[in-house]
Amino acid sequence: MWQQPCTVQCNLFILLCSFFLLVAAMMNSLENLPTTPRIALLSDFGDRDGFTGIIKGIITGLCPQASCIDVAHAIPHGDIAHAAWVLQQALPAFPPYTLWLSVVDPFVGHPEQLPIIAWLPEYLAWICAPNNGLLTHVLSPKSQLRHLNNPHYFWLRQLPQYTTFFAKNIYAPVIAHMAAALASSSPKQVVSTFKALGPALPSSQWVYLPIQPAVQTQQGCIIGTVVTVDCYGNIITNLPNPWAFKTRFTHVQWGSNPKQWPIYSITCYSELKQYNDKA
Repeated sequence: MWQQPCTVQCNLFILLCSFFLLVAAMMNSLENLPTTPRIALLSDFGDRDGFTGIIKGIITGLCPQASCIDVAHAIPHGDIAHAAWVLQQALPAFPPYTLWLSVVDPFVGHPEQLPIIAWLPEYLAWICAPNNGLLTHVLSPKSQLRHLNNPHYFWLRQLPQYTTFFAKNIYAPVIAHMAAALASSSPKQVVSTFKALGPALPSSQWVYLPIQPAVQTQQGCIIGTVVTVDCYGNIITNLPNPWAFKTRFTHVQWGSNPKQWPIYSITCYSELKQYNDKA
């Protein structure tokens, strides 16, 4: 019977050590913090109803030094997969210590899709977003997620009375408080604010989109997933580049449809002309 308390104490000690190591890792990575914080905005709000302007107003009201950058607001409504792809493409293009507010949340307020803030050490970035799969392509074992449940950092410092606009009530004020911490140029203040936003969310509760990895069969077929279709009609897949350019000509079959379509592997659009001339 004496072994059980020891086991519990050991597990608690390991958890505490892991927590402090993660906090120390963030602290050590914070150098040359920007005095004018950058906040990148990604949503499906569009520009018709003023939702984007509202969150910008809250941000600048709480942190006047912050500079807001519109990445995209015409994401198809509720299309989490498209937003996840846009985030994956855009995140590496931004400088270190960019703050992100990324919201595409068709089930806002769902108890299993909590509002979170994520620290992504590979990108040196923080992202406020719903835990609904939007961060699927940018999370790693080194990421740190926290459940946003501290009303001190919410709009009007209270729990939202209505839960249909988390971007206004939770994400915008939270990211503004993080921006103010960055503007202080104090790594200690940044880490302290991050920790105060809410409890750590274990990786077992992180939500991912159900995207199967691309595979090659013994018959030589490549099976992948269409992630999205961009505004030019390009089909974006999860096939790695070496696979996509393995051959100059192949065919694709959609699902169980027996019809096959030709696929041309090209490096630029001008190469399409040679195929059109042969057609």
